[in-house]
Amino acid sequence: MLKLTSTMLGLGLALAATPAIATKDESPKEVATELGTEFATSFFKGEPQLALDILHPALNKVGVQPNIRRSGRDGVLALTPGTLEIFAKQHNADRHLDPKTAQIKVDLIDSYPSVVLFRLKAAEDWFDYYLATKINGEWKLVNCVFGPVANLENPKAAEDEVAATLAAKVYAQALVARDFAAIKNATHLDFARRSLSKQKPARLLQENHETLALDAKSFKFASKNPDVTLLGTTQSTAAARLSIGNHTEWLFMLKLDGQWRPVNSFWQINEKRSG
Repeated sequence: MLKLTSTMLGLGLALAATPAIATKDESPKEVATELGTEFATSFFKGEPQLALDILHPALNKVGVQPNIRRSGRDGVLALTPGTLEIFAKQHNADRHLDPKTAQIKVDLIDSYPSVVLFRLKAAEDWFDYYLATKINGEWKLVNCVFGPVANLENPKAAEDEVAATLAAKVYAQALVARDFAAIKNATHLDFARRSLSKQKPARLLQENHETLALDAKSFKFASKNPDVTLLGTTQSTAAARLSIGNHTEWLFMLKLDGQWRPVNSFWQINEKRSG
């Protein structure tokens, strides 16, 4: 019987040589600013190719969809590159924004030599938390959580910081314990855990509940004491960094029906911090 593993879920071919941000000497802040500005500008100008050039084809971009199908429950809204292409064409069709003067704010949240995590505020329209990684010399956006700008102001910030940190710790402890049942219980049903292949040219790999059920027992960590750093929260989204010995993992979470749930992550072997 064929064993399905995370390695077999390589997401597409290694990225071809397409126009993208391939930086050599720029600082992490400059990289984040360039990526965030390019993405927002694509929507303001109605030119989707600007965004598509910096998105990985398997981008995992999710947000909260309240009262999905009038169920009274929070659902997860996933925006694929194909959907974003349509949205970029239509977003500013009414010209409610002047592409030349619309404000774009990008805040660097965390960075390693091949990873930048930043928050993008696109005028008063929406915000994104993005994780980008360098794949074969080009920066690509691979993970994201998003929401309306109104959610940036959080009257329950202190409470959410405690709860989101706890949710990240529960997930980290489940990883260290190599306990799939605990990992599944700690994460959203559609949880997407990504990393880069060791083979060159590199490609993006994805683990989900199916592959984690097969692979969790084989996980190896240099420490059994995960360190969790909360990197930011809003009313509906949160970001955290997990450090487990030689392992670093960046976790994005959504607040669904009042509970913080990890929805995607990106991990790698520790590198020296940058920025």
